[in-house]
Amino acid sequence: MMPAPLRVLLGLSLLAVTSTARGQTPGASTYLEDKHQSFGAFASPAALPNGATAAYAFAGVPEVGAGFRQGFGLFEGQARLVLDYFTLAATLEGEARFLAYDRNQLRIAPSLAVGATFDAGARYIDELNFGHVGLKLTPGGTVSWKVAETANLIGELRVPIDVPLTTSGLRVTPLMGGGAELYLGDDISAGALADFGLDVVKEPQGVPQTRFAFALRVGLGYRFF
Repeated sequence: MMPAPLRVLLGLSLLAVTSTARGQTPGASTYLEDKHQSFGAFASPAALPNGATAAYAFAGVPEVGAGFRQGFGLFEGQARLVLDYFTLAATLEGEARFLAYDRNQLRIAPSLAVGATFDAGARYIDELNFGHVGLKLTPGGTVSWKVAETANLIGELRVPIDVPLTTSGLRVTPLMGGGAELYLGDDISAGALADFGLDVVKEPQGVPQTRFAFALRVGLGYRFF
């Protein structure tokens, strides 16, 4: 007959092995639950949860582009490359989002993007465009609301500000709008956004002019973690 101390030791060992085989660590389990509760990669959620990573691509009017997102708890970091084919302008920028509100499936995150832009000065569509190399600053914010297991509604405010470094002039384009993102399965989601606003342009040798502006985007995203 096995001594009592050995029986206790063997029982504890079997219990530990069984617990390890049956599940993940508490941290991993919590993370997976949060991942599925806050799906989205293209434009939602307003800020990714801690440890979440996503990539996306989009096409629209007047821009196409691709980006990468990383969640850091209350903050999200994002990098993206955007091509405006109306003006033949390319922009590489980084964005920081701060999760200011997260309750009852509603998330609100103000943001600030800073980047470098190269504008070839094409005027075949945009007659007020002018060539330059400069900075692009985009303050704004995003609101996401999970209305169903596979659907997020999205609202956003963006104010792109083009600051030329090689010439004078300025361009400010405040835009507001929204859309939705749907979970398609296998960590893939798709969404569409429509923004409307004003485009204020001051050419190097001109006076400020204001006109109607819009931006339409359809995107596809993938959540890695």
